Amino acid sequence: MDTETILMNHRPPEEPDKQTMSIEALMEGCPAAFIDFYYLTTAGDGVADDQPSAAQVAARLAAGQAADALDAKKIEEFIDDEVDPEHMPFVRDALVHAESSAREGDDAGTQDAFRSIAEFFLKVGDPRKGIFFYEKRLKAARKAKDPAAEMVADGDLGRVYESMGDIPHAIAAYERLVAVAAADGSRDDVSSSRRHLIRAYNAAADAKTREGDGDGAVRFLTSALDVARKEGESDGGVLLEADANYRLGLALARIGEHAAALERQDDHLTLCARKASPVDAVGAGKARRALAASRLAMRDAAIASGETAAAEAHQREAARCLEFFLDGEPPDNGGGGGGGMSAILLAKAREAETEEESGGKGVVRDPGADARAWCTLGKIRSAEGEHAKAASCFEKFFELARGLSDQRLLDVARINLGIARGKVKQEKFMSTVLHAGEDGTKEGSEALGNLLSWKVARA
Repeated sequence: MDTETILMNHRPPEEPDKQTMSIEALMEGCPAAFIDFYYLTTAGDGVADDQPSAAQVAARLAAGQAADALDAKKIEEFIDDEVDPEHMPFVRDALVHAESSAREGDDAGTQDAFRSIAEFFLKVGDPRKGIFFYEKRLKAARKAKDPAAEMVADGDLGRVYESMGDIPHAIAAYERLVAVAAADGSRDDVSSSRRHLIRAYNAAADAKTREGDGDGAVRFLTSALDVARKEGESDGGVLLEADANYRLGLALARIGEHAAALERQDDHLTLCARKASPVDAVGAGKARRALAASRLAMRDAAIASGETAAAEAHQREAARCLEFFLDGEPPDNGGGGGGGMSAILLAKAREAETEEESGGKGVVRDPGADARAWCTLGKIRSAEGEHAKAASCFEKFFELARGLSDQRLLDVARINLGIARGKVKQEKFMSTVLHAGEDGTKEGSEALGNLLSWKVARA
């Protein structure tokens, strides 16, 4: 016997084709499994194409017309695999199991079958089909009046939508999850569901910010704050509410609502001060910088409207916030983020702020944030006419900028420092000019004479 004959005789049996597996599903009394399997293994998925709808296929099955309804073109499409042939038996068996379990009243079996199919499609990179079966699983959980299963299904749906960037649908899933957890879940279930929803609201706000829709971002962040406030006084709840206030404050500042932004950052600072923990200290530092930025924006608005006294007040508050952040000197009592932070808490911030960002490697502070804070404070001191103090701030700005890989920042630091030092020298010179000889001493008179001689020589 030749080799070709031997190979022919030992050829493994061929796997059943789609038509065979579909017919087997019908023979097992599972028409819904047949319909789902047909669309899962047919080009176009039956969505927005020229294939018959699921209702039409079901009607033709009932009338015994299924074979005639599938013309040559449909059969050709039917053979154009969407699901890998290797996995078709698994998909078909899972669909049959889901329908059989539903018919027998096995709610858990039905849900597990739909979950397994959904997870399969996620693994092969087809999340839309995965969502379709997660929806079926959710429907089965609702029918069974099983809140625990319903929460799991909504959570899975939310995470898949979130991974796809479909934030509106993720929010809808998480809002359902929060509602079910509040009605029938444990305290941990409620807390976990709220965190998912807050994350989705924040993602939606970020998207609105990228689109230039500041008002839309504020709406989502307001919703996030409303949810965070419900977490109460637990450590996690305080941190959630603090972060929500911070994010909303920044968003309000971006659309020019600086008074409202100050309120949110003040609340952020107050919440951070409740516990002297490193994480809270990091948040307090962020709040101080945000408060200063809002105060400076309000100063500029006051200057534009001719309100000199208000502008000066906002500038002083901005300087106080930055000084406290940088030097640890608590400001005296006053509005706009004045109190509540101790030197111990600030010291913890110094130890924790960059350590948190660098994975706990022990690096102290964020030099980039410090550099920008010194720059802002230097500009404030310069605007106040305190040129020596401004030069000192710009020197610290320059030293920090030298250690950063940011040439533009270094150039800005160098220019600001040069201007500040020039103003200090100018101030000394003008003082000499204005006050020479005023004290009536021989030295003063000689200084004035020398100045006049120098001026005459240059004329």
